[in-house]
Amino acid sequence: MDVYKLDIKKIRTVAEAVQLFEEVADVLDTLYDDMYYDDSLNITDTKRKAEYLERLIHRIRVRKYELMKPELSDGIVDLYCDHDAHFTITEHDKKIPIGSIAYHKTKNPIPGNIAYEVLEEYQGHHYALRALRLLGKRLLDNGVQKIFITASNNRNYPSMRTIESFGGILYRGGKNIPGPVAYSFDLSIIYKEKVVIIHILFYEEYPGLPGLKISSSLFSKVTLVD
Repeated sequence: MDVYKLDIKKIRTVAEAVQLFEEVADVLDTLYDDMYYDDSLNITDTKRKAEYLERLIHRIRVRKYELMKPELSDGIVDLYCDHDAHFTITEHDKKIPIGSIAYHKTKNPIPGNIAYEVLEEYQGHHYALRALRLLGKRLLDNGVQKIFITASNNRNYPSMRTIESFGGILYRGGKNIPGPVAYSFDLSIIYKEKVVIIHILFYEEYPGLPGLKISSSLFSKVTLVD
């Protein structure tokens, strides 16, 4: 396969994109191995080829998402399922990968059940928190109630704020304890419906008895979901 003459727009299906992605990734891995072991290579030219392949891989990923519909969305971010419970995060309707989030089935609080990342240039917009909320609701719908999420260390304040905003309860570690900080979650509590009962009181004239009014009431149940 000559990866230097690929026309990305000729990819017509997600399966084709996945296969091509894997093939190009293999070529890139081989190139990196050659750079490490083969001293006879022109390193400048080889690095240029590697940079091209990395850009090509990115374009293939974008093409794959152009052919897909998002698995989950809140109108601000979209989650595209790559495999199992691993998702790519994009801004809504933009198809450009800006991060990832994945669920891992484990009972160990470190490293925890959910790992996520958002590219530096897209940080500060609460995209990770939105992705957490989308994935958390999907997990609860599929019977997963309790999970752990861990910040890599006690100085990773942005990640800790995100986790705490999602509803995490400190489980292990802390801001004054070096090392990872683990949080526990009960998704059934986080996504518990908030119900408000509105009591409506009104008066109506009693038929046949002018001037006599009796009170009646209606109860209206309103379900609020954050």
